[in-house]
Amino acid sequence: MPIGGNDGMSTLYPAEDETDANLVVAQVTLTTLDKYFEGKEIPREEVFVLMDIEGGELKAIEGGKFFIENYAPTLILEINPKMLAQADSNFLEVFRTYRSMSYDIYWIDERENLVLTSESFLFPHTTVLPSDSGANYLFVKHGKTWVKDFI
Repeated sequence: MPIGGNDGMSTLYPAEDETDANLVVAQVTLTTLDKYFEGKEIPREEVFVLMDIEGGELKAIEGGKFFIENYAPTLILEINPKMLAQADSNFLEVFRTYRSMSYDIYWIDERENLVLTSESFLFPHTTVLPSDSGANYLFVKHGKTWVKDFI
């Protein structure tokens, strides 16, 4: 998502330590979640969103405030510390932002189990995987009971 949640163009860059000659810097057209869903009929039952946006998670939140506040989607995000750093962000900011919107955050572990995160244990996958590796996290609006079936 673009800075400030605006439509437009953005440039995707490889991580700082990526040196492969086959890597390409590419410009892509972007839109915000709010703009994309504007005027669309969205069912009121569960809404799921999968985002693998290489460090743009906070920008996506900025551009999706109306959508997130009004539809309380369940989200799966790949959280990658290297990509977040390239976007001048970090996982703590992402987690705090979703927690401030009353979301519970679960790490989807390597066996597809859900591990609830807490303020004191914010990034649990780093106890099992290298600290700079990415991992998938499930963000569920607090109070949604269906998630208990998977814990």
